[in-house]
Amino acid sequence: MKILVIGNDELTLLFKREGFITTNDPGDEIYAVVTVSNNYEIIPEDYPVFIMCSGGISDWAAKKAKPDAVFFNTIDEIKLLLKQPEPEAIPEKSTKSSLVIATYANKGGVGKTTVANSLALTLAKQGISTVICDFDFGGANLAGFYNLKGNFRDYFSGNAMECLIKAQNGLYVLPAPANVIPTQVKGEHLENVLDQLKKCFSVVLCDTCPSPWEKPYMGSIFSKTDLVYAVVNQSKFSIEETKIYGPQLLYMGAEMNNVRIILNQYDPKLVSIKEVEKCFNSGFKKGVKKLPSIVAVIPHDWQEANKATYKGNVTNADVWENVCQEIAFKLNITLTIETDQPKKNFLGFLKRR
Repeated sequence: MKILVIGNDELTLLFKREGFITTNDPGDEIYAVVTVSNNYEIIPEDYPVFIMCSGGISDWAAKKAKPDAVFFNTIDEIKLLLKQPEPEAIPEKSTKSSLVIATYANKGGVGKTTVANSLALTLAKQGISTVICDFDFGGANLAGFYNLKGNFRDYFSGNAMECLIKAQNGLYVLPAPANVIPTQVKGEHLENVLDQLKKCFSVVLCDTCPSPWEKPYMGSIFSKTDLVYAVVNQSKFSIEETKIYGPQLLYMGAEMNNVRIILNQYDPKLVSIKEVEKCFNSGFKKGVKKLPSIVAVIPHDWQEANKATYKGNVTNADVWENVCQEIAFKLNITLTIETDQPKKNFLGFLKRR
């Protein structure tokens, strides 16, 4: 159950940091509404209402219009009123080992962050303790997918664990620090963050910047990865760029046998899947025995995928479950796959010529 927070981003962030699960969608399954007094006119009916006083005349108007609401002055009061336990400590990780996983893209707009979120939500649903990190310091937008806003703390020289925000059960977010200057980020900063997170989470999922080879510090991420998901689409620009895309991964320290390809926004009328994979691998030296392969084909429903992620849902859940099977195998656990409806096997497209 979630708390619907209306019209106050700072209040939303306060609740998230105190361990509450929040939403700004009245259509979600909620058990209470929280807002500030000057928003009393847009409070939906039929839910317990908690109103934070502002100290102004709007308090009087809200009390007159909503006599059954509970009014409070501080975040500590609302915690007690909602019988919320103390902020939840980060649970012990669900496996003995940890994996560092990164998404990778040669340009923006191919779906790198959506892929990262889909993986994170799927893993968390399966009970695998997961943290998703926004390491795209020049264009940080991961917090927006989870409706997080505010001045996120700098974790480079301190305790990254204190900067985590709970998104849902089993899933935490490490937003990019506010006002971070990418040129001042050092590789040792990110190595320190990864070392801290691996002690507490089974999967540390890194959403990286487009063209990461241009950022010296990104080698510290890719050299530590256990899996890299390279996200491509069928646009001509993306296809051409993939010819140098793979070798750049090796340059940054990733191992070839850890690289997987995800073809996003797939349209069967465009370049074939086989051609995309061939272009990706064309930059590697001849004679390599095992080249990266496409492990997921995501149909072209970009708008729906984004809408779903904003609500904490995943489209093409069966595809992501298949991808996460390998992750689970590396962690020596078995996923529980729902079988209520037949699965769509998009990898079947690989058989087409």
